[in-house]
Amino acid sequence: WVTLYGFPGGYQDGVLRHCRDRGDIIESYYSGTNYVSVRFGNADTVAEVLSMDGTVLPSEGMPGENYMIGVKRGCHVVPKASR
Repeated sequence: WVTLYGFPGGYQDGVLRHCRDRGDIIESYYSGTNYVSVRFGNADTVAEVLSMDGTVLPSEGMPGENYMIGVKRGCHVVPKASR
């Protein structure tokens, strides 16, 4: 698992798209605010996504400017079924 955070509200699909470009997503949980936890299929993908910490991503048609994301190891979103 890795958690990506710091993106503007509504940008979670773009963040997940950047993750999918790097490898298969097994599952993901969105916080409802500005972070998402993602489980990947292999350790190489995890390492590549962790290296995205501090990356500036394009807004890709969303309002506003480009934005910087943070990436940390671990799942920091509690799945709704577990709440």
